[in-house]
Amino acid sequence: MTWIILSVLVVVPVVFWLLFGWQPLWRSLGREDFGRLLYSLLILREDGGSLHVEHRESDVAFDFFRGRGSTANGATIVLKIPRAPWSVTRKDELREALVSNLYDVKLIDDPDAQGVAEIEIPVEDIWEKWSGATAARAAHLVLETVGIRRDAKFKLSLRGESSTRWLDRERQLRGSGRRV
Repeated sequence: MTWIILSVLVVVPVVFWLLFGWQPLWRSLGREDFGRLLYSLLILREDGGSLHVEHRESDVAFDFFRGRGSTANGATIVLKIPRAPWSVTRKDELREALVSNLYDVKLIDDPDAQGVAEIEIPVEDIWEKWSGATAARAAHLVLETVGIRRDAKFKLSLRGESSTRWLDRERQLRGSGRRV
């Protein structure tokens, strides 16, 4: 009986961590983790999956969504900035910072809409380790514009349906005799 209880106490937290990306307060993640987690979004989640970014010390939060790309290995990442006090007051500043760095920003003027802006970021090849870098840079620009420090900590969580594309690719590469 003791082994069953101990197994549950170990297995349940591990399952929660794997499924929800749970992060204890003492293990906050920083901006340097955005690119890695965006790469994970591209590889490990189906279209519609998301990466939720939440600043631990303020109400600043936004989401990245995975969308279908124009090629077999491509995808689209959409950064959605929600309608919130921090974003509404700086909407024009956010647009200017992103546009000046060559991002295509779609402002949403409808006051009933959930967001104030969407930034669509094409990804040519999801298998490149740097594939999340352009989207991560957009997040850095948003955070700098609203005054979030570079050393700030965040709760980052992957959401949505899991994908087996990484496993399918590994099988494909092994079948072709290429080294994985």
